[in-house]
Amino acid sequence: MWLVDHKNKIAFSQEKNTKPSLSSILENTNEEIKKELEQQKQTADTLGDVSESSQKDSTETTSQIHKSSLTVTVLNGGGANGSAGKTANLLLAQGYTKVKASNAQSYHHKGVTVYFSKNKQFDAENIRDIIKKTYSSTSLSEASGTEQSQSDIVIIIGE
Repeated sequence: MWLVDHKNKIAFSQEKNTKPSLSSILENTNEEIKKELEQQKQTADTLGDVSESSQKDSTETTSQIHKSSLTVTVLNGGGANGSAGKTANLLLAQGYTKVKASNAQSYHHKGVTVYFSKNKQFDAENIRDIIKKTYSSTSLSEASGTEQSQSDIVIIIGE
């Protein structure tokens, strides 16, 4: 049996006066390299899992903070009674905290429109995706009037 001291690059035999063969030295070295590589792979996999978990937690936390700072108004502009309140509750359940429901100035709106203030289109798209489950034909539009600009996002539910 051969013992290999890799640090000092010396091979020792437990038997007296025998020289190690090159193949036995290489075999031992290869086995040790394989073990080391496997340990490095396991370490990298573990670090990758931790990194992905941290990134997910960070994204969720950022998303929750953002949802809590966004103002949303849901207006009933000709939809069924209580539709603004139900939609507001849906958004509250999704983590939006500054949501209010009310009636629009008129009841002659058609369809559902999500109006967004400047730099809030991405947020409006996210909200549209949430309410599309209830209102399949939901459109997006940049806010232009006073009623449409009272919050970061204004949803008007029409007929």
